[in-house]
Parts: sequence; structure tokens; C-alpha cells
Amino acid sequence: MKFEKDSKMTRVAIHAFLVLAAAILFHLLLQHMGTLFGWVGRVTSILLPVVYGFVIAFILNPMTHFFEDKLLPRLFRKGLKPRTARGLSILFTYLTTLILLALFFALVVPQIIYSLVGIGANVPSYLKSIQTTYYNIVKWMEELEFLEDSQSSAMVAVVFEYILGAFEGLLERLGEWLTRDFLDKVVNIATSFTSGVLDAILGIIISIYFLSDREKLFAQLRKISTALFRDSTTSLFHELAMDANKVFNGFIVGKIIDSLIIGVLCFIGMTVMRLPFAVLISVIVGVTNIIPYFGPFIGAIPGFVLVLISDPAKGPGQSLLFLIFILVLQQFDGNILGPKILGDTTGLSALWVIFSITLFSGLFGVLGMFIGVPLFAFIYNICRRIINHILKKRDLSTDTKDYDSQRNPMPD
Repeated sequence: MKFEKDSKMTRVAIHAFLVLAAAILFHLLLQHMGTLFGWVGRVTSILLPVVYGFVIAFILNPMTHFFEDKLLPRLFRKGLKPRTARGLSILFTYLTTLILLALFFALVVPQIIYSLVGIGANVPSYLKSIQTTYYNIVKWMEELEFLEDSQSSAMVAVVFEYILGAFEGLLERLGEWLTRDFLDKVVNIATSFTSGVLDAILGIIISIYFLSDREKLFAQLRKISTALFRDSTTSLFHELAMDANKVFNGFIVGKIIDSLIIGVLCFIGMTVMRLPFAVLISVIVGVTNIIPYFGPFIGAIPGFVLVLISDPAKGPGQSLLFLIFILVLQQFDGNILGPKILGDTTGLSALWVIFSITLFSGLFGVLGMFIGVPLFAFIYNICRRIINHILKKRDLSTDTKDYDSQRNPMPD
């Protein structure tokens, strides 16, 4: 008996088999979730140097482009072979980075350590400074008749009993942590430090290969996608890769340059105004400035406290001057410097920026605050492409203004 081939039934059978296989696979994943996460963690730890290498290469790639496309053609008028130009550009990139890091560790780090040691040594005087400042505030409130004498005395006693108790408890817990299993802690810290240094060195070596063969790696990825997917899908992957590079490279590298400039301007301003802890506070302001919107507030709070407690007599006035200076500096950054360096690299409104920082900081902690905006911008762009594709298939407009409410129209 001869069976006739039915292509429709064959497709149905294949689809049914794939659905059943996917269901079984999903069930097995749920049953062995702990084992799966363990393997993922192990693979991630093994590939950590590769991740380091990719991140380093991604950050240094614009500098390499500058040396290869701008500087070397001017230095060598007759031209260089492509591989020679690439090698020299990578060499100049790492030499420049090494010089900048050496200057930072030689000039900035000692000042930071000196400031931290000074803060630790002067904790009792700072507590006394806080007490004096608080008494002055209470006295000022009494003069304005906001508080009565009995109320102010009770407030002072309660507040400083709480502050001193919290400080003593912190010191006690710190002492217990240091003395408990001290040898094991030292061994673990030394092991983690050694492993981290080795991973970082290997990551630097891998980053050189990433920078050297970046075009070849990209071509290999496109070759694989062309072999596995349709031309339209391959083009979509290519566009998404370009969008990701634009968002991450434009935002992260641009934000680092912007924050470096803000940190230097903060140091110059604080030095001119003779405010204390200029180096330490400028580093804090520069680092936290990488975080959009929340960064200026996060950086200003510890700076305000350090300036306030530095001197009982000058502290309140200097801290107010510091806040005014930071406000002016951040206005300059938000309205002039930031747009010049970053432009509109993310395409996100202020609402979505705040949402992304809140979401990813909750998921990934401090790291999420730094990478949340470009990561959400990339996800947002993918969703926008999908929505626009669906609307185009239905012959509908992709312009958001066409869906505006007549009762509550969008402002122009």
C-alpha cells in the first residue's frame, strides 16, 4: 500500500513534536533549576576574563579609532600598512591609558587616602562639631520661637544619645567582624584579590585581541547569522547591533568623559573657594555624576556632610556655599556640557530614565544604576521596532502624534 505525502500534515506533526519537546525541556529546567544556576555561575566565573576583555575593549575602542583614523595619518603622511596602523593605535591607546592611571594613582589616590585617614582620626572632633552645629540650630529655632527651652533640651538629649549610641554600635560591630574568624577572612580576601588581579590581567590581554580583530569578529557573527536566518532577519540583527553600539558607546564613554570634566571643574571650584576635602569630594561628585538625575544628589550629600562637620565655625556657611556651587555646576552640566558631549544618545524621556534607574538599581544594585539607562534604551528600541513593524503590517501609522487624544492633545 502506497502512502501519499502530505506536506501540511508533516508540518503539523513537526510543530507538535517541537511543542512537546519544548514542554519537556521546560519541565526538566524547572526540576533542576538549582543545578542550572550552579552551572551558569560556574561558566560565568570561567568566562569572567572574557567579559573583562570585552568591556575594556568597548571602552577603549573610541580612543583606538582616534589614533588610527585621526592622529596616525597626520604623523605618517606616506601612510602605513593597515596591520601596522592598527598595532600602533592599540599601543598608543594602552600607553595613554597607563599614563592617565599612573597620574591618577600618583596625584589623586594619596590625597584621597590622606583625607580618609584624617576623617578617621578626627571622628571625636567631628562629633563635637555636629553637636555644636545642632546646638546652634536649636538656639536659632528658640530665637524664632519655634521651640521652648524644655523642648529644645529634650531634643538635644534624645538626638545625641541616639547618634552616640549608633556610632558606638557601629564600632562594636566592626570590631566583632574583624576579630571573628580573622585568619579565614585574611585568606579569603587574599585569594579573591589574587584571582581578581589574574582575571584583570587576562582581560587586558583578551581586550587587545578584541581591538585587533574587531572587524573580523563582526564579520564572523554576520556570517553565522546569514547562514542560520533569512536576509531580513540578518539585517535586523545588524541594525540592532548598530543601535546597541550607538547607545552603549555614546552613553557610557560620553558619560565618563562628561563626569571626568565635572570632577575636574568641581576640584578647581572647591580649591578656589578654599573648601575642605576638595580632592575626595570631587572624586565622589565625578563618579556619581555618571548616574543620570540621581547622581548629582548622591554626590552632593556626602560632600555636604564632610564640609559641614569640617569646622564648627565655618562649616554651615561653607556647606551652603558648596550646595550652591554644586547646583550651578550641575545646571551647567545638564544644559550645556552634557548635551554637547552626549547629545540624544538614548532617545529616552526623563520619565523613562528615572524608571530605568529605579528598576535596574533594584535588580543589580549599584551596577544597575550605571548601566540601567543604556540597557533600558536598547530594550525600549527593540520594543519600538516590534510595535512599528506590527503597525506597518496593518497599514497603520507609526507616528505617536497620530494617536494623540483630541481631548488632551500632546504639546508641540
